[in-house]
Amino acid sequence: PEQYSLLASRKVSEAGNQSLLTYLAVNTIAFHQNGVPLEIKAVKWLKGRGVGGKDRMVAYTNDKKYVRYPLVPLQSVPVQYRGLYQIATYYGKLGAVEPVYKETLSYVDGI
Repeated sequence: PEQYSLLASRKVSEAGNQSLLTYLAVNTIAFHQNGVPLEIKAVKWLKGRGVGGKDRMVAYTNDKKYVRYPLVPLQSVPVQYRGLYQIATYYGKLGAVEPVYKETLSYVDGI
């Protein structure tokens, strides 16, 4: 959050018409190739999570072709009868984020 506020408050030029955050979002190769500006967001859970307690930055491609999150269908346990109540228990397994190509996900420490 501190780095994000620094990017949002620092001006690119003396004219003061554009913040560094806006400049970085629009003046990238990705924006000129596909017309979509970068989404730069502050995440409080990355503060102090890097090596040596430094802040961490995560950059990734938000596209189903490049990043997967597999989900296993819910499993059920046989119904349990307790008086007037019927208890139906379901459980599921969660996967982990899987980059299809290693270049689509990057962790940077010490920002």
